[in-house]
Amino acid sequence: MRERQALIMGIQRLLGTASFFLMQIENGSLYRSSLALSTDMTVNDIYVATIKRSAQEIYDFFHALTLEKLAEIDLIDAVLYARQGMKELLGGVSYYEFQEGKPVNQSFAQFRMVKNLIDRSLEEMEMNDRSILDAAKGELPIPQ
Repeated sequence: MRERQALIMGIQRLLGTASFFLMQIENGSLYRSSLALSTDMTVNDIYVATIKRSAQEIYDFFHALTLEKLAEIDLIDAVLYARQGMKELLGGVSYYEFQEGKPVNQSFAQFRMVKNLIDRSLEEMEMNDRSILDAAKGELPIPQ
């Protein structure tokens, strides 16, 4: 029972983090924080590398969850949507066109597809705006 609760809370927290991460891409705040980094790379290269690193960490967590374990807690669909969203982001972000850190043109459509997959995952977990924010901050109620 405790393991089940811990797994559900971990998935909720990561979904909250993924949603917050995508919001930062969408509103350009992640890009603005990339401007502060000083390297030999271009700002766009730094930005794409930052997105890839974060998306890979999220994807790896979701990918490590076995279907058997997810079936036990009835969260297969929620995790598969999230996993696919991060996979799409990882596969496409290098080709995105950004304007002030926000995906534009065809890149925006591809980004919306990723966001829709994460939103679908959040729906499967029955998470609302408040629980998403709480999850991103690590403040989750214990599931019953």
